Amino acid sequence: MEIAIVATFMACHAIALPAAADEAATLAEIEAAALQLDQAYADQDVATIQGMIMPNHASIAPRYGGAAALDAQIETFEDLERTHFDYSPIEVELLAPNVALVTFEKSYAGTFKGASLPPRVFVSEIWLKQGATWQQRLYQETPIERP
Repeated sequence: MEIAIVATFMACHAIALPAAADEAATLAEIEAAALQLDQAYADQDVATIQGMIMPNHASIAPRYGGAAALDAQIETFEDLERTHFDYSPIEVELLAPNVALVTFEKSYAGTFKGASLPPRVFVSEIWLKQGATWQQRLYQETPIERP
């Protein structure tokens, strides 16, 4: 009886380990993509941004006053001055095999059209796997205050 329990336990864990390793690699891939896309926005690298977001992408941030498509974001690049970034640990959660939720806090200093940016925001992102590539579908910032 004990042998059967041990054998069952080992079989279950042998099967689970590769899946856990695959999931960890996927989570790391999504986190790297999120950081790469954020840097592309900081650098105003339109070509990289276009390759990493979905055509129906929306960005919601206090500076936009609502949802903004990529064309509207590009039009305002010259109005945005950011000087500092600080990220909390990024959390990635697979909601389905091809859908991920990315959350983290971000700090920056700067202005948009002369108005100060919120110093700290909570970021939520939705990423979808399109073929072999993860692309961002939604980006949302919510200002937060830390005591």
